[in-house]
Amino acid sequence: MKIWRSGLLGSRLAIASLTIVGLAVLLAFSGCEGTTEEDSSGVDSYLKAHPYTSASRDTPYTMTISPVSVSLIGGALYASFTVSGGAPPYSWTSGNTAMGTVSYSASSSYLAAYTAVPGAYGVNVITVIDAEGQTASATVTQSSE
Repeated sequence: MKIWRSGLLGSRLAIASLTIVGLAVLLAFSGCEGTTEEDSSGVDSYLKAHPYTSASRDTPYTMTISPVSVSLIGGALYASFTVSGGAPPYSWTSGNTAMGTVSYSASSSYLAAYTAVPGAYGVNVITVIDAEGQTASATVTQSSE
């Protein structure tokens, strides 16, 4: 007799559990008809009136090179540069490799070393490019005196 009662009780619990699960599924998916009309909760109209903006997304990074200009006089051959701002990693280029080259390490790409070609005089432009494609430039003036 005990087994029969637990079996009956067990089947009632199973039916009650299935009923609760069925109601939960029904409630979860009610209102998901996929209509194209504006919803009655007002979310669509709120989002239209208040579009999402983000200062970090909508404002471009400000990149600066330090120093912005260097003078290599009387045979000086080396200068160093740093970049701040922007989005790492950075890559550096020399506008005229016949006047000098830029070297940097990928692990510390915010630092760069410029090496002038001995006897080459004039103005060279050093450019740094960040991961977002933004650029900043500095000038190197090389003279004998």
